[in-house]
Amino acid sequence: RRTKSKSVLDRPSGAEKTNGTVDEDHNEVRREVQRLRIYVDASVDQLRAQVHDLTEEIKHSSAAFDSQARDVQADFKDFREALSAEMATLAMEAVGKEFERVRSSFIQEAIAGAV
Repeated sequence: RRTKSKSVLDRPSGAEKTNGTVDEDHNEVRREVQRLRIYVDASVDQLRAQVHDLTEEIKHSSAAFDSQARDVQADFKDFREALSAEMATLAMEAVGKEFERVRSSFIQEAIAGAV
């Protein structure tokens, strides 16, 4: 393992290096690249897991929203049907009242004409 050696950048360069130092630097760079690959792979895996979790959360939220939307549509349909029935009842009552008014008026005119 490492003793208190200089970093790769602090070591002699070019002709000043010995073959052992170059090999050691090369191996250190390889280890650093490998460490970075492991770190990047772990980070990518973590991000994939987060994206998967968020995707699942969105699916569940979307399904809940769709369910609520269907409930609201059903409630609105029921309300519209109840309103239509109420309007039909009110219309029939109005027609009945108008019929009684016309009938009463007709009877009064018939009585007045007979007398």
